[in-house]
Amino acid sequence: MFLLDPRSGRRRRALLTDQMTRGVKSGREFTRKVRTDARNRASGLYRQARSAVRHEATEDERPAEGRAESPGEREPEYLQENWSPAPRVFAGAMGLGLLASGFTGPRSSIASAALSATGTALLLRAVINRPLTRLVSFSADAEQGFMIQKTLEVYAEVDEVYGAWRSLENFPQFMTHVREVTPTGDRRYQWVVDGPAGVPVTWEAEITNDIPNELIAWRTVPEASVQSSGEVHFEPTSTGGTRIQVRMWYRPPANLVGHAAAWMFARDPKHQIDEDLLRFKSFLETGATGRAEDSALRH
Repeated sequence: MFLLDPRSGRRRRALLTDQMTRGVKSGREFTRKVRTDARNRASGLYRQARSAVRHEATEDERPAEGRAESPGEREPEYLQENWSPAPRVFAGAMGLGLLASGFTGPRSSIASAALSATGTALLLRAVINRPLTRLVSFSADAEQGFMIQKTLEVYAEVDEVYGAWRSLENFPQFMTHVREVTPTGDRRYQWVVDGPAGVPVTWEAEITNDIPNELIAWRTVPEASVQSSGEVHFEPTSTGGTRIQVRMWYRPPANLVGHAAAWMFARDPKHQIDEDLLRFKSFLETGATGRAEDSALRH
């Protein structure tokens, strides 16, 4: 049994609980944004309609975030790279409707297949909030995928912070999704991490630049299933701490399709990086990761 396995079941159940909790919080926050966006848009449309009836426009009115704007000020919502919350929900609902229509229609019908394909593409576009042209990309470059930038201050000296990050074998102590990091020689390391639904994913990466107490840069090898590259800068602060600046790119298998699968299974790398950096901070400042069960769950 996946969750009842005597060796790793406890850890998997804890991870599943964390994912469900994060999913509920994210759902509540997104629902709040949708309500606010829809309310602002309705208010903006009302103001525009009233101005049109009165044949006057006030110069001091400026469209707030989510409000409808005058033609020519910006391109239509669905032609933009990122959609606002309310249009995303509407597009996702349309995608689900088209998908359902395709499944309930005749299986051999071309129209049903077209509805299903269109609905799937529209649903993925709404979930990922990226252009349709990037729904499927097989580019071999990590830079063609997603970029993450984070900055964090740690109350520890720069040599200690650098040393902790450079000891990649210790990453499983504060990165909940990392199972194992093993040196393979010539500054290369094999990574085993939890993918969607807890399925392990393995790849090999190499350190491309290493300046003690200043910089660590890495890149996955060309044949890796998950392409990633990035760099971490370490900068001492005036208070005796260290400022960490992380900049990384990653490209999951099939790019957006793989990202969508990870998102649906609550394994979004952007959220993981946020949580892992906070655990890294806690690991250095207090010797704990912020999760009492981590040490007992690691195998």
